[in-house]
Amino acid sequence: MIEIKEAITRKEMKKFIIFPFKLYKNDKNWVPPLITGEWNTFSRKKNPAFAHCEAAYFLAYKNGEVVGRIAAIINHKANSHWNDYRTRFGWFSFIDDLEVSKALLDAAEKWGNDKGMKGLHGPLGFTDMDSEGMLIEGFQNLPAITSAYNYPYFPVHMEKHGFRKATDWLQFRFNASQSVPEKVEKINQTVLLY
Repeated sequence: MIEIKEAITRKEMKKFIIFPFKLYKNDKNWVPPLITGEWNTFSRKKNPAFAHCEAAYFLAYKNGEVVGRIAAIINHKANSHWNDYRTRFGWFSFIDDLEVSKALLDAAEKWGNDKGMKGLHGPLGFTDMDSEGMLIEGFQNLPAITSAYNYPYFPVHMEKHGFRKATDWLQFRFNASQSVPEKVEKINQTVLLY
């Protein structure tokens, strides 16, 4: 049985932030976020988006263990501007279990519906400055900066739950013709070790 709990306390938010580190522990292509940055993003005191946004964070538990997370967000400014009153969802990660992903999506949608929203869309952040979208191919490549990364089963779950992509975002890799300073190359090699 899947249990969904809203992450409210600092201890629960730590579980929310740390969950991807567990999920992607053995994935060489996942680039972890800065934990301090994550705390700041979810902080109502530090993230300026909370001037026009509200959010709730949900954790999924199975047999007492965290197996997924989702952020439900209402961006009142964007909703008004686009005349689109759906709840955004983001920071969506989960084990390969359709019940888990469905329960998380349902929790986010219910939270928004209880606040007058109609429907759900994402993955989106608080604003367009946050990571958005979901990787649907190219899982074998290291992601580019600010790009989303997820397991190949994520888009499969989304389709099975009735979601359809709205657009394709493409990224390309190319070799720069200029040389990289030695100091930058050393930093790059050090980062790749971790």
